[in-house]
Amino acid sequence: MQNQVAAIAVVLALAVGAGLGYLGSTTGSVRTTELSTTTTTTISASTNKPEVCITDINSPPQSQYVSMLHQIIVTSSFIQYSNGRCWTWISTFETTGPGYSNLNFVFDHLTDQVIYLCGDIPAYNIDTRVYVVPSVSGGNVTSISIYPVPPPSVYSCPIFTATVEPVSFNLILWNSSDQIVSLKLQYYSFSNLSLQSLEARIYNSSWSYVMLFSDINSTHPLQAGASAMQEVLVPGAPLRGNTVYDVIATGTYTNGTQTISTFKVLLQT
Repeated sequence: MQNQVAAIAVVLALAVGAGLGYLGSTTGSVRTTELSTTTTTTISASTNKPEVCITDINSPPQSQYVSMLHQIIVTSSFIQYSNGRCWTWISTFETTGPGYSNLNFVFDHLTDQVIYLCGDIPAYNIDTRVYVVPSVSGGNVTSISIYPVPPPSVYSCPIFTATVEPVSFNLILWNSSDQIVSLKLQYYSFSNLSLQSLEARIYNSSWSYVMLFSDINSTHPLQAGASAMQEVLVPGAPLRGNTVYDVIATGTYTNGTQTISTFKVLLQT
């Protein structure tokens, strides 16, 4: 499946929520697959000192806390607790009370086992979750407290949650009066429902066009995990190659409910 990494990110995002558990109301059937992973402890190039391995440090979930994160991962207590394991930074939340306010950094250790919570959307299993609470003075972390907490034990799937993502957008033929473009979309679904219709509105600040995917209908629905491509003749010459356009994709499930996805695409020549 294309863009599995993005799909994994969607499922992991469900782990945050209000209660830092998987959200939804439809219990998922869990399948498992073993994958090979390597766990290492990285060395900071700037300080040449050991630091805790954070898998998503280059794509953090909350960039406003990155500076503090870099101070946390070089503390001896976190290094000793981690014992060479890599962690995923899930979120940071604040707890307050009379006379105190604490930031809680949530880290998960993911196993090499993949679980399929919702149809064919994979996510890594969590075997350890910790809250790391830093003590801060003058913007600097002076110490940390580590609190292991139980990882999520109940996995649920959202109802009718889906996403349509771009695969390609190409300018096939153009002249002064007409253009032919081709748009290919990939459909991912948590519910395994098929789409009986799909259309995409492509637009910018001065132009808009609705593209109907004519091969998708109730007789030939688009299955979860499949892709669809549509070519259309666009009157005039409004499109420019190597330009980014906005897209709103609207699909109708076979049960009549709808899904809407928004994204950007680069028109390639």
